[in-house]
Amino acid sequence: MYIIMDIFIAILLISAIGYGIMLNRRIMALRRDQKSLEKLAINFQTATKRAEASIGKLKLTAQKSADIMNNGTEKAVGISDDLNFLIDRGQKLADHLEGCVRSTERNEVNKLPRFPTNTVTSDSLDKNNIKASDIHDYENINKHKDLGSLITNIKEKQVTKSDVELEFIKALRSAS
Repeated sequence: MYIIMDIFIAILLISAIGYGIMLNRRIMALRRDQKSLEKLAINFQTATKRAEASIGKLKLTAQKSADIMNNGTEKAVGISDDLNFLIDRGQKLADHLEGCVRSTERNEVNKLPRFPTNTVTSDSLDKNNIKASDIHDYENINKHKDLGSLITNIKEKQVTKSDVELEFIKALRSAS
């Protein structure tokens, strides 16, 4: 009976030794993995710090970009408003000029020139070396009562501009 008990204790000791060896191997593997886990934790911490720093820089860059965009947008809106104002003003001037031109055209049709034969004729213009292109409009011809004043005025290039031309020049100067 003592032998059976000794055998039984021997079997238990052998199994305990085997189990101890197996635990020792697992503990050694765990220690190796623990070192790898520590390295992994350190790398993770470093990556987290880099990410936090990058997020801070990204926020600053985004804020600067937003400020630049807002400034550009404000300037663009201001320029757009100025352009709309100039377009409206130009449209009003163009409408006014068009009205002046139309009224002048209506008046000119009703006032077609009637030249007396003894004053300004094509023969008298040819004799004085005046071309038809030197005479700018009928209104300027009608201002002269005799051929001499017309010829003098044309030769000195003192032909006056019409009201429409003067309005147009004023509009161009005020637009620029």
